[in-house]
Amino acid sequence: MISHEKAGRGQTQTLIERWYREVWAEGREESIFEMMHPRAEILGIGTVPIFGPEEFLPFWKIVRENYSDLNIAIDDLLLEKDQGVALITTYATRVVGGQAVEMRGAVYFRFDNGLLVYGRNVLDYLAILGQSGVLDLDIHDALFPIQARGPESEDQT
Repeated sequence: MISHEKAGRGQTQTLIERWYREVWAEGREESIFEMMHPRAEILGIGTVPIFGPEEFLPFWKIVRENYSDLNIAIDDLLLEKDQGVALITTYATRVVGGQAVEMRGAVYFRFDNGLLVYGRNVLDYLAILGQSGVLDLDIHDALFPIQARGPESEDQT
C-alpha cells in the first residue's frame, strides 16, 4: 500500500528534473526502476493506463529506439508538496529520416516517499506524427480550417 508521505516542493522539483534528465536525456533504464513505484499508474502514453516500471519500459524503449538527441526542456513547473505539473517541450531527431521534431505538453506527477506513484501525460502527439512524416497534417487543416478573426474579417454591412 502507498503511504502518501508528503514531500516538500524542493524535493518534488528535484525528482521531476531528475526524471527528465536521467530517464529521457541520458537514457538510463535503471532510473525508471529506481524512481517509479512498482504499482505507479501512468496515463496518456497509450490507450489504457499502465502500471509500474515493467509496463512503462516498452513505451520508453520504443521512444528511445525511434528518436535520438532526446531533450526535454521544462518550460514551467507548478509545484505543491508531493505533486507537480511540468509544462514541457520535447526536442529530438527521428532516427529514420533524420527529421528534427518538437512536441509540447503537460505532465502531472505525484510522488510518495521519493517514488513516482502517478503520472498523467497530455502531449501533442499530432505534432510528432506530422513532423515525422507519419501523418499528413494538411488533411487536418482541411478538416478544421482556421477562419480569420478580427476587424478585417467582420461583415461590414
